[in-house]
Amino acid sequence: MRRAGFERPLLAGVALLLGAVQAAARSGPTQTAEARGDSLMRAFRTEAAVDAYRAGLAAAPSDVDLLWKTSRALLNLADERPGKEGDEDLYGEAVELARRVVREAPESARAHAPLAAALGKLALFRGGKRKVELAREVQAAAELAGRLDPDAFAAFV
Repeated sequence: MRRAGFERPLLAGVALLLGAVQAAARSGPTQTAEARGDSLMRAFRTEAAVDAYRAGLAAAPSDVDLLWKTSRALLNLADERPGKEGDEDLYGEAVELARRVVREAPESARAHAPLAAALGKLALFRGGKRKVELAREVQAAAELAGRLDPDAFAAFV
């Protein structure tokens, strides 16, 4: 039996509805925290941006954008502070968040680029054999990010 041809419009409507549901799921506190963090980063208020991103992660711990942006902001914060006190902890947290991004979005360059950067920074605090292991991991993450998107590190400059 031939149908009346309403399948395409119905499927298009369902697709639009799904898109709206996904956008709504990402709205509210998560989207607000991300927008605030982004604004604070542009204003060079990195510590406040980290706090905003962390607030968003509290509401959505698997949000890929919040994970990589928080990781990046932690790296920036450590670089901005005078001396090295507290840097190791910030780098460790950045690595943890970057590893979560890779688990959530393994095919995203935005997942692997922060991991490479965070591991490289953390390696500065490690010695001997561990530093070599981290260097290999940095290389693998950086190469993968570069293959996935040659502009992957643009967010880190």
